[in-house]
Amino acid sequence: MKYVPDSLLLMAVRSFIKHHNCSLDELDVTLPTDVTNHNEYCLADRDDKTLLGFIDRGDIMCLNSAWNNGHVKQRGWPPNSMSRAAYKGYVNVMEFLHEHDCPWDEKTTASAASRGHIECLKFAHKHGCPWSYDTTAVAVEFGQIDCLKYANKNKCPWNPHTTWCAAASGYIDCLKYARKHGCPWSVNTTMSAAICGHFACLVYAHEQGCPWHFMTTSVAALYGRFDCLEYAHKNGCPLDLDAISSAHIGGSVDCIKYVVKNSRKL
Repeated sequence: MKYVPDSLLLMAVRSFIKHHNCSLDELDVTLPTDVTNHNEYCLADRDDKTLLGFIDRGDIMCLNSAWNNGHVKQRGWPPNSMSRAAYKGYVNVMEFLHEHDCPWDEKTTASAASRGHIECLKFAHKHGCPWSYDTTAVAVEFGQIDCLKYANKNKCPWNPHTTWCAAASGYIDCLKYARKHGCPWSVNTTMSAAICGHFACLVYAHEQGCPWHFMTTSVAALYGRFDCLEYAHKNGCPLDLDAISSAHIGGSVDCIKYVVKNSRKL
């Protein structure tokens, strides 16, 4: 048997018991005899990791006990508490934290958007949580079209990084939505699509007026994206000596043949 003297660990043990539906007898620990109820083991909450663990599990009972014992009121909530709750999708935890003076920042909306937790995103925005460019960027990065639409309709800003992220991630629906609603192109959009082999994004970007990045053919050759290489070259993206060396480094036979054949025209 292991004797556990630390009351924070005791709080964690109790939370584990509650959430895993097991008994204390099943655990290889012995609790001090003076810890007799939920309130007592919450009295010595001194560890940010413990509080963040409660947030990760959505354990409002333990969060409430930690608040009631006064310690959180003195030192404040751990950094990123609200963004952790948003990332996990616990809108009820967000409500509790907001009601109990937990701050939030731009990372909160970005965390909710990255995981597609639209209700968390709505709650944060409706209660004054600030937007950031990262909110729309991570929404397209992870293909969260509903969060992207909500953020855009509620005046969340975006910039060229948004179209770059959409092309790099391959979410054509997000890329189309962003462009149709005025999001500017990034100079890196075609290059990122070629690197990752997202042919549909590359074609769409070009057809919608996105300028070619001068390295698009080179990176396509380097990463063996033959369809991207061929399309970009045939549609006006320059093929230079870097593309030849990149193709040989990448080792794609199709890319090597293509750049060697077409390099004769340089």
